[in-house]
Amino acid sequence: MLFNSYVFVFAYLPLVLAGFFALRRQGHRLLFVVIASYAFYAYTELWFPLLMATSTAISSWAVCSSSATPRSAPAGFCS
Repeated sequence: MLFNSYVFVFAYLPLVLAGFFALRRQGHRLLFVVIASYAFYAYTELWFPLLMATSTAISSWAVCSSSATPRSAPAGFCS
């Protein structure tokens, strides 16, 4: 799916925007946008979300295992 494709402009984008603004809590919005992003990348190739999840897991592990965790990570992120 490309950003200038009809599927993106007339189906994906309106659904994501409607879902985003329908949710009130910031945490729910964040989760919705992450899931929508994974769906966007999975539309082209099914292994892209696996690559993204692996990259996210490695980055999270690196932040939580660093010695500067108390200052650099958000509260409750590594617990």
